[in-house]
Amino acid sequence: MEPLAQRMHLDIEPSRALLPDVPLKALALVLEVSDTQSEGGVVVCTHGEVMGSVLVELSRRDGVELEHRPPGLKGCAWILEMQPHKLVSARYVAPGDQPASAE
Repeated sequence: MEPLAQRMHLDIEPSRALLPDVPLKALALVLEVSDTQSEGGVVVCTHGEVMGSVLVELSRRDGVELEHRPPGLKGCAWILEMQPHKLVSARYVAPGDQPASAE
């Protein structure tokens, strides 16, 4: 995460909520940061099984259809568009692919 954080001028804030044994805490953290008014967005890095649990719960709860089955391949990314405490969309980025620029 350090190279990405440096490139995007972001701070790294480790959180035990992203450990594999506490997926409900990870969901709470994602919902909490969805309230953040961050100009460049927020990056969350966790284990595949944790991200899979978070994505399944958010998509079920907020009625968003996922284009790819979570969690995805090792090293993938999910770009989530969030409103406060609500998933609006989720886009899967396979390892090695470049995400399209947000416009």
